[in-house]
Amino acid sequence: MAQGNEVKLVAETLAISRSSLYYQRQPRTSRADRSQDEEIILACGEKPAYGYRRVATSTIGIIA
Repeated sequence: MAQGNEVKLVAETLAISRSSLYYQRQPRTSRADRSQDEEIILACGEKPAYGYRRVATSTIGIIA
């Protein structure tokens, strides 16, 4: 039996999609950059009416 047919048979038997048989979970990594937390907290204290976009633009230079 060819590889494709075996995959199809297994997927049908388990009632799942064929693509889920190939799925490999990626390890989770932290995407948070904590190097400028203090600066952000200070900016929020100085300008309480600022939203997150305005704070990000004024402190870090990021345009969200």
